[in-house]
Amino acid sequence: QRSEMANSKWLRGSARLVWGCCRRELSTTSQAGNSRAVYELSENTIKSRLWWRHIARNEAILELTLNGALPETRQPSFELPFKPRLANPGYDYVIEQLQKARVDPLVSTIFLNIKSLTCGMNKACAILEQLKATKDAGVHITAYSPTCDESTLLLASGCNEFYMPPSGITSLTGILFALPAYKAALKKYGVEVDAVRVGKYKGMADLFTRSKVPQPLVDNYAAVLDDIVSTVTSQLANTKVLKRGEVEQLLKTAPSTQKLCDMGVVNELLYKDQVYEKLVAQHQGDTHSKNKRFLATGASYGRVKPSKVGLSAVRKSRPHVAVIRAVGGITSGKSTGKTGFGDEDIIPLLREAGKQDSVRAVVLRVDSGGGSALASDLIAREVELLKERKPVVASFGGVAASGGYYISAKASHIVAESMCMTGSIGVVLLRPTFEGLLERNSVETKLLGSNPYSSVRSLRQRLTEEQTSKLQEGCDEVYQQFLGTVAEGRGMSIDQVDAIAQGKIYTGNQALGLGLVDQIGSLQTAIDKAAQLAGLDVFEGQTQFREMKARGGLFAAMKRATSEIKSALNPKVHQALRELSLSSAGVVDSQLQDTLSLLYASGDLQACHPLMLALVRPTQPVDFN
Repeated sequence: QRSEMANSKWLRGSARLVWGCCRRELSTTSQAGNSRAVYELSENTIKSRLWWRHIARNEAILELTLNGALPETRQPSFELPFKPRLANPGYDYVIEQLQKARVDPLVSTIFLNIKSLTCGMNKACAILEQLKATKDAGVHITAYSPTCDESTLLLASGCNEFYMPPSGITSLTGILFALPAYKAALKKYGVEVDAVRVGKYKGMADLFTRSKVPQPLVDNYAAVLDDIVSTVTSQLANTKVLKRGEVEQLLKTAPSTQKLCDMGVVNELLYKDQVYEKLVAQHQGDTHSKNKRFLATGASYGRVKPSKVGLSAVRKSRPHVAVIRAVGGITSGKSTGKTGFGDEDIIPLLREAGKQDSVRAVVLRVDSGGGSALASDLIAREVELLKERKPVVASFGGVAASGGYYISAKASHIVAESMCMTGSIGVVLLRPTFEGLLERNSVETKLLGSNPYSSVRSLRQRLTEEQTSKLQEGCDEVYQQFLGTVAEGRGMSIDQVDAIAQGKIYTGNQALGLGLVDQIGSLQTAIDKAAQLAGLDVFEGQTQFREMKARGGLFAAMKRATSEIKSALNPKVHQALRELSLSSAGVVDSQLQDTLSLLYASGDLQACHPLMLALVRPTQPVDFN
């Protein structure tokens, strides 16, 4: 008897699922004309959805929480295997949940719980794109947030309803760029900075070598700021009931929470429990049940693979698009920190993608402000070689400037987010000098070198005219190589690139008009484009991908952490730190510097303070900013 009851329940659930899929497919096909295999469900897929019997009775409310910076990547840690995936959701995780909910017939409503969001407006715009597509597919989206800034307002504009508590805090205070000039402050402490650069807009040099911020740099950032404000205004005017003039007034006047409610931006001032009650009352489920199984949390829904709701599954052995991430500063060799990447981190992944026949196209996700010129050029060369075998699409995140643009210039296609910071085609070398600090502390230094350039790497005296001239020659060569790489990759002449280079930064919209990028869009847009160039099936806004990562994972992180712990416990390191703290004003004498150099060479100084490492680690002759 129990078996018959179970079978009858399974049949009813399967029939309801199939009917829901057909209904969603018909509505989506009529709206977008897309009847691709993305909505096809097999018998195994239907059986795999039986887990919903423990969560949903009819159609479910999915609660999705957005919190923090929504990082591009999740760094491996000891706690990672034991914590739920939703503890710190990333950018890709949020996009994936919205893609699943868009085609899932058992998700009728999304409750978007926005907490302290610090992801920035670029990621907010990418999530907004997915929210609008999900809403157009027939899913009702309700947003709630105790605070409201520009990023939260962008997300809320893509929802059907937006609620805030009566005590909610509104901080629409606008966007701010701070351009400090440090020269005078550093000089008080006996520290001066020598700078060699190419490009009058390469502002990093001006911030340390001038007492006042130069006007060309101010004008450059002012133009970027105006474009960002215009983009935000357009996004809000296209999604909310407000007209463009009303949106401009809203962003300038920093209205209160009650004012936002009066304007219709916030539907009603309600507490979170009241919003819950309102959703439950509107829902088709059993509202009188003590066990509200129609409310699905993001943690439980996150365990559902995209293939289980009918999205195309990505398997390593089948043709697919691979994504390689280049996030953080660019360093030579392997990256030793938690952020950033080196050429030895990215190049093996590019080569592996080229060797795998199942990888038909590669998306290089760039979110970097630059770094080592040498590492950038080596990565750019590998991108060029890979492009000869299969399409390479570069996707710009929040920042893709200087070296971040260099490594992408020779890609087959460049997709940039509308408000990303890109360009900065120039070269700068900064070299701090502690000569004045040493003199104040009565430290006399005699430098003996084999040639006039031996003291270039020393931080004990300023550069001579001869040394500055030699470094300037190196920067000029790197700049000409930078121009040549961009000109070849973008199909422009050297003079055309030089006219828009000079270290000037642009937004994605501005770069599109100058020919530095090919298209405005998110990471998903780049994935769709890569699939199109490779001749794969394209499911607009939902094409799946496989992320390629460096090998090692958790065990590599454990090995690195063990090494750092051993270094921290090394008595030699403790003694060096003690002598450094007891020395006058933190000045390192020659004997102590030799000790630190030996410790660094033996690998025992990895866990020490970066300032101490800067005193003994050799620097790159020419680095990007």
